[in-house]
Amino acid sequence: MSQQKIFLPILFVIFAVAVTFYKNDIINFQNAIIMGLGAGITEELVFHGIILPGAMTHFKGHQGMWYAVIVTSVVFGMAHMVNLTKQPLKATIL
Repeated sequence: MSQQKIFLPILFVIFAVAVTFYKNDIINFQNAIIMGLGAGITEELVFHGIILPGAMTHFKGHQGMWYAVIVTSVVFGMAHMVNLTKQPLKATIL
């Protein structure tokens, strides 16, 4: 992985650790790590392991690959719109 791609995740982890120890709340940090890993792994399995291959079998050829990626991306975005029940639109889009 290039240095450019790994910079933001490392920065995020450093920030999360700093905030956790600033508030002295290690239990929430552990829960956030577990939930983050669980959600990330589940999303990858569902969207890249099930929906994308299914869409690629439906759409054929080079152009079909792009259709499959677009369909998967739209479904991914729609799945995250559920967040609007818990947070404002701006936060959901970010």
